Amino acid sequence: MSHIKWGLISTGFEFQALCGSLFGLEYPSIEQFSALGPDKGVDAFLPTDSAIFQYKLHKEPTAAKVKQDALHELSKIPTRKAKGDRYWSTAKKWILITNIEANPQLREMWAADIIPAFGKIGLVAELTTKEQLESLLLKHPSVTQAYFEKLNRTFITLNEAVE
Repeated sequence: MSHIKWGLISTGFEFQALCGSLFGLEYPSIEQFSALGPDKGVDAFLPTDSAIFQYKLHKEPTAAKVKQDALHELSKIPTRKAKGDRYWSTAKKWILITNIEANPQLREMWAADIIPAFGKIGLVAELTTKEQLESLLLKHPSVTQAYFEKLNRTFITLNEAVE
């Protein structure tokens, strides 16, 4: 049983900020985009892997909803690539980060439907789920404190300040 109170993250903007904090600590070279509104399907871009990160807060935690969102994003990618979009034209990987728990149905659907569909347009599709996010939260307790315990620290370490 998770000790993380996921109900405290109630909006897509909060989820995007949480993911931005975690992945910013994991990948110092990641480019984060936090503006509200249309984002061309890019919440973050990792140049070293040519990877696009898409953060999705799922209030309906089902494999069907994850599939629907992934296929919806997929339908827009060829147009973005054709227009020469800076990120999509060089992308090799698309990573969906979601708050839902992985289960066999979700993993089977991802392997059977999403990976091949993205493969047809030359992208590797990866899925990051709640369990992986919780591992990152354990690794970065300051993020857990800020988002789930509402404890923001005034004094931080030099390493945290540099990151």
